[in-house]
Amino acid sequence: LWLGGTAADVEQFVPAWDQRKPDGTPEGKLVRAKLDVACNDRKGVRTYVDVVGTNAGGSGVLGTPERQARAQEDGRAAHQAVVTKRCRYPPHLVPGASLVPFAFEALGRLSDEARGFLRAMAPSPALLGCAYQELSYLVQRRLAEALLSATPGGGARHSGRPQRPAPRRPLT
Repeated sequence: LWLGGTAADVEQFVPAWDQRKPDGTPEGKLVRAKLDVACNDRKGVRTYVDVVGTNAGGSGVLGTPERQARAQEDGRAAHQAVVTKRCRYPPHLVPGASLVPFAFEALGRLSDEARGFLRAMAPSPALLGCAYQELSYLVQRRLAEALLSATPGGGARHSGRPQRPAPRRPLT
């Protein structure tokens, strides 16, 4: 994977962020910290990116007041996902490194951290535009895959990963 001309590693384990969760044994169950992307930013700082998608409508566990707050405050769901990631990966456990909780809402709204990361890694405005376009495509494709897989027989229509359609030609 290449980010802004910089090589990046995907699905990296960071043992300092591993956790033990109670499971009835004295030592607990080890939950390994596997982050989606690891790269060096333009200043040479090791940066870990953990991608999280969320839904502004929430799930059944959200109460009515929270759903109403999310409806009134743009980006609230993405912000809450960022807070959750920062609690899961405390920065003091990996000194000298940076964490980017790359949160996006199901319809495409990015967290401030995700937008900042894209701006920092894109070497030009044109490439930043390309990054937003590609990200938009990926989010919508995954949403479509999720919707299709939830319909009766939907998963059977797609064996494997769907291929990206050919670019559309402008209407003349």
